[in-house]
Amino acid sequence: MQNPKLAGSNLIDAIPVGGICPNGCVPCFYNHGDLPTGLDSYLPTLEDVGDKIVRVNSGKDSTVDFNDVIKLTRKYPKKFYNTSLPTRICEFPAPVVFTAIPNNIQWFTALSEPFKLMAVRLRVCSWNIKTVDSAVRHYAGMNVPIILTFLYWSESEEWNSFFNDNQDYELKKHITGNRFMIKEKEWSRIVGRYTHYPQVFTCGSYNNHLCKDCGNCERLYKRAMSMYF
Repeated sequence: MQNPKLAGSNLIDAIPVGGICPNGCVPCFYNHGDLPTGLDSYLPTLEDVGDKIVRVNSGKDSTVDFNDVIKLTRKYPKKFYNTSLPTRICEFPAPVVFTAIPNNIQWFTALSEPFKLMAVRLRVCSWNIKTVDSAVRHYAGMNVPIILTFLYWSESEEWNSFFNDNQDYELKKHITGNRFMIKEKEWSRIVGRYTHYPQVFTCGSYNNHLCKDCGNCERLYKRAMSMYF
């Protein structure tokens, strides 16, 4: 099943190995509450793919089950991989989106060189801005594209009391249901911190999360292919 965010874009998902991602990042739409058994494996046919770019393992980690992931996606001519683990980045046969702020959102992984990086993804919330500041300085210094991904939380008893007392968040409709999402004023304030960094982008805009209207992944994929492959 394709992510509704991708509808109308030049991207298509592939999940080579299903199940729950062991990295345990919180919050994660795919592994906390919404899909309690994780993702089913899904490998689109070459006919399905056509000229699209295959987004490998959104919702899982491509370094986990690395050999199987590479083997099962070898057939796709255009692809990029998602991972938050730094150990095998140089072994990927295509560009990599590296999540540098994974489960513990108060620290980031500082890679020493940009080889094969399509972009670095920073998971952002209103209380980890100092970590985001440090990560932006580090990766902008290597001229690596940086994508700010604002976190949202499912509506549940676990989070209701926390966000009811947090003035930076509100419960609103996302693509597939209600989520505790950062308010527009706070989103704009945080994004405004990085306007002098041309390497910094956001995943979509505040009011539009659709990939077809964003285009960052398609553009950054082409950039990485021209630089590293």
